[in-house]
Amino acid sequence: MWEYRYRDNSEQGRPQRQITLSTVDFPTEAAVWRHLEALVWKLNTSAPLSVTKQLTFGALCDLFIADEQLEEIAKLKSGERNNYGGLRVSTARGYLQIINNRIRPQWGETKLNDVKPAEVAGWLKRMDCSALTKAHIKAVLSRLLKKAMLWGLIDVQINPMSLVEVRGVSRRRKKPLVLTVDQCVSVRESLPEPYRTMVLIAQCTGLRVSEILALKWNDVDFGRLSMRVSRAVVRGVVDEVKTEYSEDDLPLDPEFATELLNWKRRCPPSKDGWMFPSPVTGRPFEPGTIQHSYIREEGRKLGLANVGWHTFRHT
Repeated sequence: MWEYRYRDNSEQGRPQRQITLSTVDFPTEAAVWRHLEALVWKLNTSAPLSVTKQLTFGALCDLFIADEQLEEIAKLKSGERNNYGGLRVSTARGYLQIINNRIRPQWGETKLNDVKPAEVAGWLKRMDCSALTKAHIKAVLSRLLKKAMLWGLIDVQINPMSLVEVRGVSRRRKKPLVLTVDQCVSVRESLPEPYRTMVLIAQCTGLRVSEILALKWNDVDFGRLSMRVSRAVVRGVVDEVKTEYSEDDLPLDPEFATELLNWKRRCPPSKDGWMFPSPVTGRPFEPGTIQHSYIREEGRKLGLANVGWHTFRHT
């Protein structure tokens, strides 16, 4: 095994700490140093910039993962709440996948100052994946380099990734489906509860499905005819709303509020007071199953292709 010893400057008396690593996972000393690179940088944050500039891109990835708490957020399970105050679960998992499967294998051992825009552009061009995936990879690279500038690892400058072009990334290719009033009614009224009321909320408010499924009864003020939107459920994890502008009080039409009251009388009780608790788990539903098995199927009966949750938001 390997043993790395250091003084902990964050505690009084600077006690000695040690980290033990297996030679099975790290067969060479060089592999050990690569693994410890981010830690060593943290221990020597007062070192001159000329020293910290020698960090590899892999160490930058480690620092970014720790700073954004990507691994902690990504490990959240269904029913748990994201209290880390940073990224959403889906975003954290996406970042980790791109960093570990794409960026680290290619650039992990390259020094920060040696990652050149032209080389990145050539690498992306040769990559066998969609243009959209390449754009996502470029976006993560850009965010990593922004952090490097923030931490003083590289000089504050124009982000090198802004010079990299990814061609073939198309915007919306076709006009989004917008339903007529009759189509809205036909789709909604053919659905069983609680899906009917979920779709009613989507049609009347334009909320994202993640926000609809995260509603609780204490979010609704029937006296003032308003609804508070403050959370979202993504892959079973309760999170904050997507943007700060999404958190707001929505006014409720009286007839719409009456529909909600009718559902409240029939709503199964749940520990946390969810507006739409699953009868199986007592927690929010999974939106994909509802869309595939109910909403999309009813759309097909009306001759409409690909009716989904976002269709109501567009409408």
